[in-house]
Amino acid sequence: MMISHLKGIITYSIILYFLELAFKLWFSGNLMNLFLAISKGESGQAYGYAGAACAIWFFGQVFRHNAYYSIPIISCRIRAGVILLLFAKVSRLTSFAAKTSELGKITNLLSSDFNAIETKLPFVLAGLMLPFGLVGGTVLIWIMVGWPAVFTFIVPLIIFPIVLRISKKIKEFIVLIALSKDKRIKLCSELIEGIRFIKLYGWEMAFKKKIQELREN
Repeated sequence: MMISHLKGIITYSIILYFLELAFKLWFSGNLMNLFLAISKGESGQAYGYAGAACAIWFFGQVFRHNAYYSIPIISCRIRAGVILLLFAKVSRLTSFAAKTSELGKITNLLSSDFNAIETKLPFVLAGLMLPFGLVGGTVLIWIMVGWPAVFTFIVPLIIFPIVLRISKKIKEFIVLIALSKDKRIKLCSELIEGIRFIKLYGWEMAFKKKIQELREN
């Protein structure tokens, strides 16, 4: 039930993004006709194109805001589903398995993944419209200036490998940060579980120093 509802919301969001893109292209073409009408001195057509531009822009923004409104709903559905699965799994663990399992590490990974989903999901859905935007933009510019419009399609294809390379480097740094967080959370968990022995032997400053080193790194 939850999966089918999630599929419906994602499909709805993709349709809204597509409609927003279509209205953006329509708005650009309408502006081109507006400028041509003004240059020819056809005031009646110019007013008509200006009114149409306002209406197109309004409906495009309506689709845009509804698309962005659906993103938090999708993120919450994914978060709720994963948390439900994790709770069902953890509730079946024995006390010994719960102690030996790195629950802090699992929580940290899930928290990082949820944050990544919430921040990157709008760009993922918008990226699905990239081919349509490139083709539509190239056609519009071809109508206006002719063959130089080909560069609007070629340049993104050239830049795309560079962007992938930068993204790969950023991913490597994110992995290092996640590993450092895992070490810190594991050490904090050990500190909480063995707080009586740490107090007994006076190891507070030693653990504080280790945690501070992990935070600084």
